[in-house]
Amino acid sequence: MSRGDGLARLRQALEEHGCTVRGTSAQCPAHEDRAPSLSIGEGDGKALLHCQRGCEFDAVLEALSMSAADLLDEPREITGDDWTPAGPAVATYLYTDAAGKVLFGVCRTAGKQFTQWRPDPSRPHGRAWSVKGVKRVLYRLPRVLAAVDAGETVFVAEGEKDVHALEAAGVTATTGPMGAGKWQAAYSKTLAGASVVVIADSDPPGIAHARDVAAKLDGTAASVAIVTAAEGKDAADHLAAGHGPGDFIPLAAPDDALSTPSAAGAHPHTPPALAADQDIPARLVRALGVCCGLVGEDRNAKLIYLSLLTQILDDPVSLALKGLSSSGKSYTLESVLRFVPDDAVIVMTAMSERALVYMKDDFAHRTLVLYEAVALREEREKTDSNQTAYIVRSLLSEGQIRYPVAVRGEDGNLVTRWIIKEGPTNLIVTTTAISLHGENETRMLSLPTNDSEEQTRAVLRSIAAASSPAGDLDEWHALFGWLKSGAGHDVTVPYAGYLAENIPAVAVRLRRDFRSLLRLIQAHAILHQQTRKTDPAGRIIATEADYLAVRDLVAGLISDAVGATVTPSMRETVEAVEKLNTVDAGDGAMIQGAEGVKVQRVAGYLHLERSRAQRRLAGARDRGYLVNLEDKRGRPGRYALDAPMPDELVMLPERVCGAQCTLPCTASCHGVAGQDGMCGCASTAQGVESCTICGEPLDPALAAAGFTDHGEDEAP
Repeated sequence: MSRGDGLARLRQALEEHGCTVRGTSAQCPAHEDRAPSLSIGEGDGKALLHCQRGCEFDAVLEALSMSAADLLDEPREITGDDWTPAGPAVATYLYTDAAGKVLFGVCRTAGKQFTQWRPDPSRPHGRAWSVKGVKRVLYRLPRVLAAVDAGETVFVAEGEKDVHALEAAGVTATTGPMGAGKWQAAYSKTLAGASVVVIADSDPPGIAHARDVAAKLDGTAASVAIVTAAEGKDAADHLAAGHGPGDFIPLAAPDDALSTPSAAGAHPHTPPALAADQDIPARLVRALGVCCGLVGEDRNAKLIYLSLLTQILDDPVSLALKGLSSSGKSYTLESVLRFVPDDAVIVMTAMSERALVYMKDDFAHRTLVLYEAVALREEREKTDSNQTAYIVRSLLSEGQIRYPVAVRGEDGNLVTRWIIKEGPTNLIVTTTAISLHGENETRMLSLPTNDSEEQTRAVLRSIAAASSPAGDLDEWHALFGWLKSGAGHDVTVPYAGYLAENIPAVAVRLRRDFRSLLRLIQAHAILHQQTRKTDPAGRIIATEADYLAVRDLVAGLISDAVGATVTPSMRETVEAVEKLNTVDAGDGAMIQGAEGVKVQRVAGYLHLERSRAQRRLAGARDRGYLVNLEDKRGRPGRYALDAPMPDELVMLPERVCGAQCTLPCTASCHGVAGQDGMCGCASTAQGVESCTICGEPLDPALAAAGFTDHGEDEAP
C-alpha cells in the first residue's frame, strides 16, 4: 500500500482550484478564505481535512469535485515509471486484448487528470501519449471473457477505480475507456449472453450514461439491471462505506426525481421518427425558415449542422464563416445552434489567452463556437508571442491541448506539471476578415455569406413578415442526442479510393480538404443511417446520395480554396476592373491603363455599396488576380489586372457510380462503386446481374440456376 496518495490528490485538487497550500494548511474552497483555514493531513490510510471556519466535510469535497473515496490511499498499478505529461501517476490502468497483450493504458494523476497512451519503445518512457487509431476494448477484457463463458455476473462501472474496488470485493467488473458517454457497440458484443449489472454514478450524467449502456446491451446481454450506490456517489464510495456488491440499490424509474435528464439528454437507444427522413438537411432548412426566419443561407446552414455532427468522429471538420458585418453569418450560426443540445457546444464571444487551458469544460466530442476570430489574436501571435491561436490549432490538429505549468511540489521546489485537455474538438468561427492566419485557414473550410442584393431583399422581406414562432425543437435535440450516443458511428465510404484517384492533386492543402470531404460524407451517412445499409462488419455504407449531397455543398468552396477556380462574384469583379481600366492605345489597340480603377468606379459599375466592392477587390488582390497600383498610405486604391484567373477546373467528380444508375444511386455497392466507373447495382458491374424486381445485385448461384430475381412478389 503506497502512503500519501490521498493527500497528494487533495493537495493537487486544492492547487487546481486556486487555493494556496502551505504545509498542513490551505485556503478552504468552500468559502471566501483569505487566511488559510483548512487543515489537511493523513492518517488511517487516507487524507484528512477539517475547516476551522466550520465548513462541512461534504461541502469541501463538493467544491473540489472530489468524493470520499478520492481521499483513500490505494495500491498503484504502475508498470515502469509513473511519469505522465499531466504529472506523476497515482494509478495506471492497462487495457489488453483477449490474450493479455497491452493495447493502451490510462494514467490517473493525484489531481484526477487522465492521460491515455499506447506502447511505443521508440518514445521516452516507452509510451506515445495518444491512442488515436488504437482498437478500444473493455477494461479487464480477459477476466470479462472468462466470466461470460462461466456464466458469472459482470458488473459495469463508470471508471477503472470502481472496477478495482469491485474486484477487491470478489466480483468481475469492467468499464469502457474514456469515461461516460463513450460506450461502443463492440463492447456490447463482448458481453453477449452475459448477466450484466450496470452501476450508475449518483448524478444526472452518470445516470444518463448507465441508461445508455443498458439500452445498448438490451437484446445482446442475457439480462441487464441498473443499480446505484447505497451510500456515496459511485461503486468505490459504496464499498468504502462497508456495503457489499449485493447491497446496491436498483435505479429508480425514469420519472423519479433522481433521474432528471430530458429525453434528448438521456440519449434514447430507440431512434426518433425524424431519423427516418430521406433528406434531413433539407428538412432542417425548412424548419430554420419557420422557426428563425432564416432565408438564403441554405448551404451554410446545412454545412454548419453537418460540421456539428462530425464532433462524433475522431477527426471533426472545422468551419470559418466569413462576411461583412451584418451579412448574416452570426445569425445563421445562432439559428442552427438552436437545433442541437446546449451541451454539444462551447460558445464564446471572447476569451483570454489561456482560457481554453484552464477551462473546466470537457472538450471531447464537442464543438467550440467562437464569435469573431479576433479572439484568436492571430496578429499578436508573432508580435507578442500570444499563444491563443497556437492553443486552438493544437486542439484541432493534435486532438488535445498539452500545456506545461510550474507548481510548487511537496518539497517546496518548483516542478513542471502538464495540463491536458483531451479532444477531439472542432471549431466554428465567424469573422469579417477576408482570410485568417495561413496556419488556421488551411485547417478550416471557409464559408462566405451571401452579400447579393437579392439576398438583402429576401432578408428585408423576412423581417417585414410576421415574427416567426419559437417552434418545438425537442425532436431535433432528441435526434442529435441519439446520433451521439445511441446510433452507429462507423461508416465505410466504398468510393473513397475512386475519389482519391480522380480529384486533381493541384494543391497541398487538398490533403486536409479531402479528409474534410470524407468526414462530411460520413456525417451525412450517419445522419441518414436509418435509410442506409450496413456491411458484414456492421458499418454504415455511404451511398452516392451522401457524396452528391456533400459535393453540392463543398465543391465550390474546395475549388476556390485551392485556387482551381474563381467564385462568380470574384470573376465578375476582376472582369469589371479589366473593362473599366481598358484604354485605346491607338490603331484600335485596347490595353490596360496605367492609372488603375478606384473602388468607387467598380462599386458603381457593379451596383454595389462601397464596402462590398472593397471587400471583393481586396479578395481578388490577395489571390493575385489584381494589383493595387497606389503605393502611398492613406490614398484610395487603384486596381489593375495582375495574374490571369484560372480556367474552370472540376475538382470533385460529378458521379461516383455508373452512368446507368438512377441519380442519385442509393444502392449498397459492396465496395465496387466507382472503383472502375461501375456501380455494384448495375447489371454489368463485374459480371453481376441485377434482380429484375428490386434492382439489387443477384446472387451468382441464382443467376447460374436461371433465376432472374430473388423471388420477391413485387418491388419494395
